[in-house]
Amino acid sequence: DLEFNTDAQSEATLYAADKYVVSYDYKVDVPLLFDQTMDITYSDVADGFDDTFDDLSDKDIKVGDIYIIAEVKTTIPLELGFDAELIDAQGNPTEVRLIIPSDAKIEGSKDGKSESVSTIRLGVDLGKDNNARNLADIDAIRLELSAGCAAGGASLNAEQYISAQLYIELNGGITVDLDTL
Repeated sequence: DLEFNTDAQSEATLYAADKYVVSYDYKVDVPLLFDQTMDITYSDVADGFDDTFDDLSDKDIKVGDIYIIAEVKTTIPLELGFDAELIDAQGNPTEVRLIIPSDAKIEGSKDGKSESVSTIRLGVDLGKDNNARNLADIDAIRLELSAGCAAGGASLNAEQYISAQLYIELNGGITVDLDTL
């Protein structure tokens, strides 16, 4: 608080400080709202799988004997298409290729609150020589996700999530857990 008086006949100037510093503490929460024209692409690498695939490389496995199963849970209101490739420790594509069904997608939540679960079964092509030893070269999976709107009018918020659990399925129904991403 400041109070001062002057005589009405002269001009007075008051210097309180050379500089005024004002600190603000605030939060801005701007929900992103999507419609059917939205298109977003995201890339990531899930790594650390080398030991799992090393263990399989000495087995008698051929195309059709091995699948990677992804169980994806999400409350994000985005439908996700994806592409994926298996890469080695240097980030280069391996001989082993994923066979991705043409209709494979991750279903988004219809309201941005309820959980949607998608299970995707990816075939594994062991390479031109169809040799299980090629599995030993795999260290990671490079993913590219493309998002489209799953629920018109739904928005993103801090409580929403996406999680994936990966499994390897071998001929005969044997599954190996690849840890949660």
